[in-house]
Amino acid sequence: VAWFVRQAMLPVARWPKSIAYILLFLTCALVAMQIMSLPPEWIARLAPRTSHLLPLWNGMTDNGYFSQWRTLSLIPHETTKALAMALSYFLLFVVVAGRIEDKADAERLLKGVAIASVAMAVFGLLQYGTSDGRFFWFYWHPYRLADHDLSGAFINRNHFADFLVLGMGPLVAWLLQAVLTCEKARTGKKTAAHTRDTIRSEERRVGKECRSR
Repeated sequence: VAWFVRQAMLPVARWPKSIAYILLFLTCALVAMQIMSLPPEWIARLAPRTSHLLPLWNGMTDNGYFSQWRTLSLIPHETTKALAMALSYFLLFVVVAGRIEDKADAERLLKGVAIASVAMAVFGLLQYGTSDGRFFWFYWHPYRLADHDLSGAFINRNHFADFLVLGMGPLVAWLLQAVLTCEKARTGKKTAAHTRDTIRSEERRVGKECRSR
């Protein structure tokens, strides 16, 4: 929402063009189609096994059967949540593609991911070592204890691990870049010192020749 507001306030909005938008749109449309109410003929053609998996949903209500099943998805509620997740990924891609305009933007984003993972790791260790079982030191979860597993701000420890792994790549790249920068600085200092020594030696040699003459 903040990014779209910023776009609306700019004198000239920058909307990056990408063929990936077509793929993302088709993905969301495919998931949305699975929860739309379709005619029985479409269901029979697109999902022929539905009549075998749901034999009572054939529309014969007079015989005690259920009404006709009208969606491709057998679990429309879960598919609706999957559609919300797909739309979230779509919007995330749009925002990231709009914000990253050059290499510096990409590096800044990856550094932010690295810092977030380090902060989450520190928080997880502090909570695990000092909490009495409450998340954030004040919230009792009905099925989880904060001091039972390292989970940070997540209820599921696997999600906590996924978040840390997400930041490992940017963190290693950042550290490698820092090491290479230090090495270049040291090499530059050594080269400069060697150049100064060479110049001084040449000056001494020329001075000796002048005095000998």
